[in-house]
Amino acid sequence: MKKNILFFILIISTLFLFNACENQAAVINAPIKIKNLPKGLVIAEINPKQIEITVTGYKSALNNLPLFKILYEIDLSDAKEGEVLLQTTEDAIELPPNVFVKTMIPPEILIKLSKNNS
Repeated sequence: MKKNILFFILIISTLFLFNACENQAAVINAPIKIKNLPKGLVIAEINPKQIEITVTGYKSALNNLPLFKILYEIDLSDAKEGEVLLQTTEDAIELPPNVFVKTMIPPEILIKLSKNNS
């Protein structure tokens, strides 16, 4: 009888551990953060204001995502007045270990820059 109980506990523990290590997906809405905006320019419009990112990883890693402030960072140090159309890339996101980008929506970001008139 004791062997059956121990065997049952072992099976339940193995299933729990396997479930925690199973690859799963989650969706993150990452706000866009602009860095290195040239002096004299302001953002007149940005569309969209956030990126929907589908990530994959172990369940245990995905459960910790709320602890991280995940942003989509855009470096505009070389930008000039007018419209800037950027393709979304994985390089603009810093994710925790063992979490990987699967998809990003939308594929492009439109930023309109104008001169600061103040």
